[in-house]
Amino acid sequence: MKLRVICSVIFLAFLLAGCGKSDSEQYIETKEDLVRFVRDGLSHGQEEAVFKTKTLSQDVMKNINKGMDGYYGSVKEYKIQSNKLTGTDTVTFFYDLSENYFVEHKMMQDEDWEADKKTETLIEACREVIAKTDLKYKESDYSKERAIHDYLVRHTDYGEPEEDPDEAYSAYGALVYHKAVCNGYAEAMKLLLDLSGVENKMVVGEAGGENHAWNLVHLDKAWYHVDVTWDDPTSDVPVSGKVADNKIMFNYLNITDEEISYDHRFEKMDYPDAEGTYYNYFRLNGLDCADYDQFKEICSLLIRKKPGRETMQVLIHGYDPDEYTSETMDFIFEESGARRFRYFTSGPPDRTGMYMILYYE
Repeated sequence: MKLRVICSVIFLAFLLAGCGKSDSEQYIETKEDLVRFVRDGLSHGQEEAVFKTKTLSQDVMKNINKGMDGYYGSVKEYKIQSNKLTGTDTVTFFYDLSENYFVEHKMMQDEDWEADKKTETLIEACREVIAKTDLKYKESDYSKERAIHDYLVRHTDYGEPEEDPDEAYSAYGALVYHKAVCNGYAEAMKLLLDLSGVENKMVVGEAGGENHAWNLVHLDKAWYHVDVTWDDPTSDVPVSGKVADNKIMFNYLNITDEEISYDHRFEKMDYPDAEGTYYNYFRLNGLDCADYDQFKEICSLLIRKKPGRETMQVLIHGYDPDEYTSETMDFIFEESGARRFRYFTSGPPDRTGMYMILYYE
């Protein structure tokens, strides 16, 4: 987004001679503090905010939107008044609030005011998700998070909506057009978690060598990373002649800072430490395999528990493709009665997710 800049130089020597700094004046001298300042203003629905600085460059101010997630909006323009005698700039930022802010404000505060058409459309989309996933009736924060995660994977395709490509980066794209890129997935995840009362944050960083966005979720006093985009397969695989509704990956559902840092990069100092392990999908569901023997034991148990099952998914530590071959996985045919099966792996060797599809025809 390009920002419109208005600059002026003000000489106020006669006025400043007897003036000290007002308690209400806020000085900001680092980019990190400026990002926090803007985020706080946007989250509180401010349309403009004023601060002073002696060191911040115009380049930092011009590119401020690149350092934020943009969930509640962005800086659309700014004005600078420079005092050359004191070397102080007085800066006014003008904000452009996003639909997310107005949706949360209207739905969570239950205020009676008329929203614009776009906001109302997003509100209706949120209400539809809440109804379809029974979010109001789920008791735990984890059950809410899991329902939202699965809904977004099932109902959102990666890419740009034909109706409006710019909405690929927004919750609107993911929830209304059902097509978005990582920022749209992450915004939709945050919006639905906020509406469900689950504490969370958006994370901006890099993954796969590109800019990327995902979420942090707070569950029972611990933080976890969840990357819905990377849990959504780029293409669904037909199972028994149809696309499997449960074609959902869980490699990035509730993992730690250490685990996500293998292929994601972000400024850790900007976010709370994510060290929770209990609500990791695979650990919670007994699908965490320390070695091949445990892999075979868990797969056999899954087959016995649900004869005729079409899919299985486990997490393998220390994955070696030479150890997990068609020969060593022959037991799946024998125990399930499947005529053939396919499997896909993703993630680093220390925590490789394996998704298996069983065919009976």
